[in-house]
Order: sequence, then C-alpha cells, then structure tokens
Amino acid sequence: MTVVSILRDATVRRALQAEREASRALTDAIVDNMPAAIYAKNSASDRYVFVNRAFEQLSGRTKAEIVGKTWGEIFPLDDLAEYRNYTDRAMAAVGPIMLDRTITRPDGMVRQIEATKIKSVGPDGQTILLGFAQDVTEEREANERLAYLAHHDPLTGLLNRTRFGEIVDDCIASGGTPAVICLDLDRFKIVNDLYGHAAGDEFLVEAAQRIVTTARCPVARLGGDEFAILVADSETAGRIARRTIDTLARPFGIRDRGVGIGASAGVAIHQAGDADDGDLVLRNADLALYRAKNDGRNQWCFFEPAMDDAARERRQVEADLRSALERGEIHVEYQPLADAQTGRIISFEALARWDHPRLGRIAPAMFIPIAEESGIMPDLGRLVLEIAANEAVTWSPELKVAVNLSPAQMDDDGIVAEIGAILKQSGLSPTRLEVEVTEGMLIKDTARGIRLLTELRQLGVSVAMDDFGTGYSSLNYFRTFPFDKVKIDQSFIRDMDENPQSLAIVQAVIGLGRGLGMPVVAEGVETSEQLDRLRAEGCDVVQGYHIGRPAVIDSFKNGAVLDHPKMAATG
Repeated sequence: MTVVSILRDATVRRALQAEREASRALTDAIVDNMPAAIYAKNSASDRYVFVNRAFEQLSGRTKAEIVGKTWGEIFPLDDLAEYRNYTDRAMAAVGPIMLDRTITRPDGMVRQIEATKIKSVGPDGQTILLGFAQDVTEEREANERLAYLAHHDPLTGLLNRTRFGEIVDDCIASGGTPAVICLDLDRFKIVNDLYGHAAGDEFLVEAAQRIVTTARCPVARLGGDEFAILVADSETAGRIARRTIDTLARPFGIRDRGVGIGASAGVAIHQAGDADDGDLVLRNADLALYRAKNDGRNQWCFFEPAMDDAARERRQVEADLRSALERGEIHVEYQPLADAQTGRIISFEALARWDHPRLGRIAPAMFIPIAEESGIMPDLGRLVLEIAANEAVTWSPELKVAVNLSPAQMDDDGIVAEIGAILKQSGLSPTRLEVEVTEGMLIKDTARGIRLLTELRQLGVSVAMDDFGTGYSSLNYFRTFPFDKVKIDQSFIRDMDENPQSLAIVQAVIGLGRGLGMPVVAEGVETSEQLDRLRAEGCDVVQGYHIGRPAVIDSFKNGAVLDHPKMAATG
C-alpha cells in the first residue's frame, strides 16, 4: 500500500486568520468601549444580539440581562407601543432615522436619550437593526432650567419682567383691555438692614406667595421688592389691588418676630387706541404706584393722565437740579431751636431751599427725594454744609448750627475728612457744628456707623439722632451709637394730645434722655398747647413753626437772637 502525503504551507493562512481575529477583537473592543450606547437586534426575532458597555450603563442592565431577549422582556410594557412604532419606522426607512425617546432603568429612573436607528445586514446575511443612543438627560434638564430662568425670577419662581411683558403684549394683541397692578413693599429696605439679606429673601418669597394666592392672576417680580399683576378682567383690578394691599399689611414672621411693612400699588388699564405693546400700561401703573407712595403708602390708586404730566415735570426737575447747584439757585434757610423752659434761641438747623427760575419755590419734599434717587445728594449736602459753616462763623453770639447728613453722604468713607476740611476752610469751630443722622443710615452696617460717629465726635462735632420713633427704633441704639442728642419725630408731637400712645412715647423718650444725660429735642411744635405739654414733661429743646419758621438768616439778625452784622463786627 502506498501512502501519499500532501503538505501545504499554512503559515500565511494562519497569519491572515490571526490578523482577522485580531482586527475583529480590536473592532469589538472599540465598539464595546465607545461612549455612545450601541446595540444590535435581529429583526426577525426582535431579540438583542449585541450591546456595548455604554448601553449597559444607560439601561442599568448587564449584557447577560439583555442579549437574547426582546424589548418587552426587558423594559416596562408601558413603553412597548412607542418602541414598536419607532422600530417599524426604522425598518421601513431607506436610511437612518433619529428620534427622542426615554428609557426606564430597573430603579425606575427615566433617562432622556437621543437615538439613531438604521436597518443593516449581519455577517450571516440576516437583517439587523442597529441603534446608537446618547444620554441627554442632564443636558435637557440644564436647557430646561435655562429656559425657565429666562422667563422666571429664580428667587420667588414668579414670572420675570421680560416674560410678564410678553404676556401683557399677547393679551393686548388678542383684543383684550387688561389692567396691570404694580406693587412695591413700603419698608422692605429696613428688613434687609435689620435682619440681613437672607431674611430679606425669605420675606420676598412669602410676599410673592401671598400675592399669588390673593390675586389668582399672572404675577411677576419686576426686581427688588417690586411686583406686577396682570388682570385680564380690568373691572376687577381695583378689588384685587385692595385685597393684595390688605394681605401684605399683615405682619410677616421673621426670626420669631412679627414684622409689618405694608405695600403700595398703582393700577393702569390699557385703553383702546393706545400702543399695541404693554410698555405703556406698565409705565402708567408705575406712575400710579409712585403717586400712591407719595400719598402716604399702604394704599393704591388708579393711573390718571395728569400723572404723566407730573412725571415729565419730575424728570425736568431732576435735570434742572443738576445745574441748579452751579447756577446758585440753591440757598439755605435756618430754623431756630429754643430752650423749652426759657424760650431762648440756642441753635439753628440749616435747610436747603430751591427757587426755580420757572417753577418758583420747589418744596424740599419734592426735590430732596429726587436728589437722593439721582445721585445728586452728596453734592447738595456738601453745598449746604459749606454755606452753613461760612455763615455760622460770623454769628454773635456763637450759636450752634445743625446740618442733616444724607444716606449717600454717610456711605462715603471720606465724609469725616470732608467735614473737617470744610470746617477748616470756613474757620468754624467743630464744637459749633452738629450733624443729624437717621437710624436707617446706621443699622445696615453697625460697625461702620459706630466708627463714623466716633470719628465725628473725635473731630469735635456733636451727633444727633433725627426722627427717633420712626422705622425700627430701638433703645439699643443709645447703648451702641455715640449720640449727643435725640430728636423726637414730629408725628408723635402732632398726635400726642389726641393719641395716648404717642404721648406715652414722648414721655418715655424724654425720661430716657434725662436718665442718660442726653438732651431731647421735640420737632414739629406748632401750638402753644404742645409747647406747654412738653415743658410740663421736662423736654429740653423744641423746634417747629410755633418757635420759628425756616427763614433767611438775616431775619434773625435783629439784635434779639443774633447781633446785627455791624454790632458783630465791632463787638
């Protein structure tokens, strides 16, 4: 028997096979480790034949739990109808289809995914469905958050100004005649100053909730402590404004204390023939709000066309005030302060007055707030101090002169140096100058307030607390801040004959001043009866129209209060 052996060199074939296997292993490793979730399904059996690691992570399941099973055996049946719909679309399509869908993990977490599906052919010739998915949950949530913030206030969750304006525009464009209510919290700044901004934020959130509950209409926070309400049925706007003011008048709970601040509101109704956007009705509501606050706060009013004229005049006054300082239109009048027991004039308070060339005398109650809001107040305050110092240095006898420091001046770290420079330039002794400050200037930064008042007293200037009894007056102020004098707000003096509470406050402050050795000044004394009562209570100093109205200083240089100029020069 003959045996024939045929030998073939398999080196090349085995090398090629090894190369193919290595290439396949590399491909499998690449696909398995790709960040995109990839899977393949047999279209005939609808069973998974491959998933990579990213798909495991996305689905929350292992390969063993997925491969060889159908969708319905793995995922909740609630999603089955949707799954079959987009699977049928992919099988019928010529190319890839893209879709947004969700996938539910075993722990119940739902993930948002973007998927691409495409029909293909496997190595064995069978039709397969390839899928590529990307988890976009965080991206979608971030985009939704950005979209939300674009239209909502992040603190209160209310609409913001932009979105509110769009809703007003839409309402007008649809033929409506909506009303807009602008609301402003009356004394919110004091809450921030007393309790801090964290408490202020809590306050705003509660205020927003009250407004939404009461109004039951779209509500926006326009900024700071200002809110707006859109009332589609304008006939109900007045009632909603009144109810909202009432609900905001109730005390707010802050750090176990009931704090009341109140609110004011302005109401404007879109009129046929007005512009088709909401800017005008918003502006009119804001003008009505400004009127309500000027009329006493904690109230509301409707917009009237005359308010627009007043607003234009106010803007003109602001523009004129900027140049009034340079034109010499601002001058100073002096109101006397007297010893309550003897009636003798002991000092003067310097008060700014403005004679407008066209409008005549403009009330301080109008131009002082404008000066504060427009940033003119530091220049105005400096001018009054310079005029008062240069005038007082000529007086005989050498009475004191008092000037008011505005919040803007107190915010300037250089205010003490500025006062010292003015005193030096004028030659007025610091002991003859008294500065009046209100509690609101001090409580927002107690340490800074103590430092400034201490520096002023070291300079030789005396310090008086003005308008005591308004705001959140506290006996702690007398222990904390270095005051030389306290002035009782005129509202208590005006009401003390009719209001027992006002009288009790006046008596308490006078008694406190006596105990601390601190002179007490009663402001707003307008009748002899008020003066007699204050004398009986032991008040030290009085000021008001009954004592003397503000006037140019020459009217007091009569030899009885101040010497005549010639007498002072020769004496």
